[in-house]
Amino acid sequence: MSAVKSIALLAFVLLAEVATCLEDSGDVEVGATTRYNVGGVFHVFDATFKAHPESARSNPLGDFPKSIEFTYARKIKSNQLIGAAENILKRTLPESTLASIGERINKLNAAYDNVERGDTYTLQYHPKSGTTLLRNGKVVETIAGADFHRAYFSIWLGPDSPFGLSPKD
Repeated sequence: MSAVKSIALLAFVLLAEVATCLEDSGDVEVGATTRYNVGGVFHVFDATFKAHPESARSNPLGDFPKSIEFTYARKIKSNQLIGAAENILKRTLPESTLASIGERINKLNAAYDNVERGDTYTLQYHPKSGTTLLRNGKVVETIAGADFHRAYFSIWLGPDSPFGLSPKD
C-alpha cells in the first residue's frame, strides 16, 4: 500500500472515530442556567445544565448524555458541598434508594475538594461510562450506574429540586 493510501485510510478511520464520539455525545445544547444565591444576597455559584433539548425537556433524568457545570463565586469547603448535597438527597429520595447508592455517594464525596472563586466542578453522565466528576476540566472520579445518575442528578433536576435547572418548554 502506498504512503498516500495509508495516510488517506488513517484519516478516514480518525474521522469516523470523531463522528462516532460526536454521535455518542447527543448533540449537547444548553438546557438551563441558574445563579444560586444564599439569602438572595450572597452569590455562591452558577450552574448550567447541558443536554439534547428534546430529551432533556421530556425527562431530564432520563438515560442520555448530559452535564451540569458549576462555576463557584466564592470559597466553599468540601464538607459544605457534601453536606448540602446529602441534605437534599435525604429530603427527596426514599431511604431504600439512598441505601442502594450509599457506597457510591461516599466514593464521589471523597473526590470533592475545597473550591476557590472561579473553580468549576462538572458532573457528566453518559449511559456507557456513568457519572464523571471533573474539577476545572480534569477527571476526578467516575461512578457507574444509571440508578446513581438518576439519584444524584435529582439534586438539581428532580421535581423537588430547589435549584430549578430542569429545562422548560
